[in-house]
Amino acid sequence: MKNLLKINKIYLRFFLIILIIFYSNKIISSENRILFKINDKAFTSLDYELRKRYLDFVGNNEKLSREIVLEDFISANIFFEYYKNSNDNFNYDLKVKEIFDNIINVNKKNNKKYNYKINQENILLNIKIDFIRKSILERILNSNVANLNQEKEEIDLLYKFIINYINIQKDNNKEIIEEILNLKNIQIDKIISLLNNRNIEFFTKKKEINDIYKIDNRISKKILENEKFFIIEKNNKISLIFVDKKFETLDGLIANIYSVRSNEE
Repeated sequence: MKNLLKINKIYLRFFLIILIIFYSNKIISSENRILFKINDKAFTSLDYELRKRYLDFVGNNEKLSREIVLEDFISANIFFEYYKNSNDNFNYDLKVKEIFDNIINVNKKNNKKYNYKINQENILLNIKIDFIRKSILERILNSNVANLNQEKEEIDLLYKFIINYINIQKDNNKEIIEEILNLKNIQIDKIISLLNNRNIEFFTKKKEINDIYKIDNRISKKILENEKFFIIEKNNKISLIFVDKKFETLDGLIANIYSVRSNEE
């Protein structure tokens, strides 16, 4: 009788273990369910939770709704898939690590507390995804700014323009201008070196443009045409002009993008 009871207890324990394993797996599988797919790659509720931790790490985003977080996560990964299928050979890893270190330092200064263990690999991946999306959007805006019917305040808000001038006298300098234009890669330091080697007098000037409509019309027109280098002649002076146009954001990672749709063009 005792042996029978022992056997029954063994079977009972075995049965209980099987039940626990079965329901544990069921709970895990139900918790880690697929939320969406992109190109046959599945993103699960676990990925969503890691994304939420990342968003908390980079800012005060704990009050964001599930819908906003999920839509943003889908958006970021669509851009990332586009990047993976493009010919973008830029090495983003150094910039991503720099952003990560900056956020770590800021969080330490602010005595930020984490309710989770920091998963550096996950955070670096999400920073890379978001930074690539940001870079793609900047390129789209930069390439289409001339086609946008924008008010001047909007253009000055979107972009920061740095103008570098190299001014020389027009007399007897036509040959050097032709030589500059024939350079394969026209850069300001190369031109300065070339002018020094030819003993040609020049002076340089650097200026940030806050309002492109308050400068020479020829320069503002070239800026809107997305020209990065051009030459302007005025009286007896030749100006070699370089435009450095940057998307007007801080060194942070996240920007708010608003979309307005209309049924009419």
